[in-house]
Amino acid sequence: MTQKPKIQVDAVVLIDIWSPESYISIVTEEESGLGEYTRDEWLNYMTAYQNACHDFLQRFHFDVLINATYRTGKAPTYSPEKCLADEDQDAEYSPFHYKKYDCEPHRKLYTDCQMADIHQFVKPNGKIIVGGGSWGACVHFRPVGMTRLMNAGFRVFTAPELCYGTPRHRPTGEENTGIHHQDLLIDDIVWSRSNLNGYYYDFLYEGLMIHPDNALDRTDQYGVAHRDKPG
Repeated sequence: MTQKPKIQVDAVVLIDIWSPESYISIVTEEESGLGEYTRDEWLNYMTAYQNACHDFLQRFHFDVLINATYRTGKAPTYSPEKCLADEDQDAEYSPFHYKKYDCEPHRKLYTDCQMADIHQFVKPNGKIIVGGGSWGACVHFRPVGMTRLMNAGFRVFTAPELCYGTPRHRPTGEENTGIHHQDLLIDDIVWSRSNLNGYYYDFLYEGLMIHPDNALDRTDQYGVAHRDKPG
């Protein structure tokens, strides 16, 4: 059996991955808070997710790793002074910026990542793997979220192991370590398993198109559809 080559992409973009403890601090200050889950459930979930996500990223070769960890004063270690001085935030704020990767990519950390930042590193129609969270909100609709990147002409890929949502998959009750595979079937984006350079990869999904309607009615806390908000 012919061994498939390692998947090579231009970039990996990780959206809003704070340390597990920082994530807990951020969500507890939001109106919805921890929701139906306990602090320990969230902490265990985010820890398991980040470990699995980091391991999963070793499957790929990517030229640049872009951590789009958007600024928030709710994060305990966020430093406005570092932001003004154009210095990187610490590992509690953006842990994946400091982890090791087999492919040794160039790394960039942004606290307000915009499409112009992506264009600095990725050619038109370039291939980008996107991870982070949360699923159906920021990872889709941040200024460099999945839908924004697809609309800008990039080829966008993801996998359940790379994204986070909630500790349990509500329809099945199964515990998550990322998101559930079923989440890819009911989404604003039509996903298909990847075919790259004539090789089929069943563990990576490519976004084929964005649904033209807002059937999932994904809205923010003010009732505004995420897809209608400016990128």
